[in-house]
Amino acid sequence: MTQINIYVCLLLLITLISFLITISNLGVKTLRYTANLGDMSTNPMEKCFCRTPETCLTRNFYDMTKCLGVPIIGSLPHFYDTDGKYLEMVDGLRPNQVIDRETIYFNNHDSHKKIIL
Repeated sequence: MTQINIYVCLLLLITLISFLITISNLGVKTLRYTANLGDMSTNPMEKCFCRTPETCLTRNFYDMTKCLGVPIIGSLPHFYDTDGKYLEMVDGLRPNQVIDRETIYFNNHDSHKKIIL
């Protein structure tokens, strides 16, 4: 129950979510997971989304141009958990794990079921 593959329809992306902790809210047990956008520069399954092999983005950036037909690049908030070179390009960004990490909550303990976001 540590990791689950999920399919994100809008991005045509299969990504891995990782279990963090079980919490209880008003008596309902909830599983907390964290997610990321992968690394199209190193993952062979994601390389097809690169505009060119030379311009492939690194960890937690996602080039949505081929999926959506418009030049859009997605990232986690404040470039959280990305290659540090991108943080150096923008003044004022201060990624914070507590507020910028992608977090998903489930109250279903059947981790073998399909999850589509």
